[in-house]
Amino acid sequence: MIEYAQLRRWKVRKFPAVPLAEVVPQVSTIRTGLGDSLVGTAICDLMIKMEPVTKARVRVTSLGAYTDAKTRDAEKHIRWVLVAAGVKPDSDHQLAVDVTFHSRTRQRRDLDNFLKLLLDACNGIAWNDDVQVTEINAVKKVLSPEPRIDLRIRRVGRATFDCAGCGNILSAKQVNERSVRTRTRGLFCSRKCRDDAVQTKIVIKCAICEKPFRRAPSHVGETCSHRCADALRKAKTDAKWRSEADGAGFPDLVLIRERIVYAELKARGGVQSGPQKDWESALLAAGAEVYCWEPSDWPEVERVLR
Repeated sequence: MIEYAQLRRWKVRKFPAVPLAEVVPQVSTIRTGLGDSLVGTAICDLMIKMEPVTKARVRVTSLGAYTDAKTRDAEKHIRWVLVAAGVKPDSDHQLAVDVTFHSRTRQRRDLDNFLKLLLDACNGIAWNDDVQVTEINAVKKVLSPEPRIDLRIRRVGRATFDCAGCGNILSAKQVNERSVRTRTRGLFCSRKCRDDAVQTKIVIKCAICEKPFRRAPSHVGETCSHRCADALRKAKTDAKWRSEADGAGFPDLVLIRERIVYAELKARGGVQSGPQKDWESALLAAGAEVYCWEPSDWPEVERVLR
């Protein structure tokens, strides 16, 4: 137990220090094990002598963001009382918070702002992650002769989570220490489990070139590449099917006799676009004859096609 002399350094203005005898839990069950027999027992049952304070918004100035001093002092005082009472974080149970706020005045203040400050102050002291809090019972009373916060935190069940990959059960402690979260796929027990689940793919045939390719089960694409996707889009939207390989930048002419010649036709001074250059590079890499002609190249056209 921390001595009172040590805690005097933690006292804050507006909240005078009180003897340990007044903050020790009235009915307290400090955990000694992690068995299921602890479900239903209380982590603490405290009376915190202070005027309840609402959580103020973070203020932003040209020098940066800061929290109101009154909010900081109130959170410090609540933490001071919890530490003095010997409260330790419980990582393995779902928790319920029963709290009554006794205010001296009739000032209009929201109950949810009282709760926010209290829960933020308890974070890291009564629990490791506030996702463990699954039940809250809160009451606000005004014109109380003795302003205070009556706080009781109790265990209501085991805090367990299922791995989205292998299905193993994880405790809240394991989730905090070594779990891996993804934005859309949930919680995994390890990186290997996450990678195995994310990389699971199925093999289908491209709707254009019929080449087999792998895709994720959640992916709705029918094609293996952007070129095939563009060809499929044109086939579905245009009045007629122009070519299986048609798409942005594909050569204007495919001439077949003893060999196959691909020709892009341009007006005088015309320049190839990016997709047209991509198609030209791909066809040249495959060993095809590819030309880009404009009217001044007519002698070359006759020579190539003779």
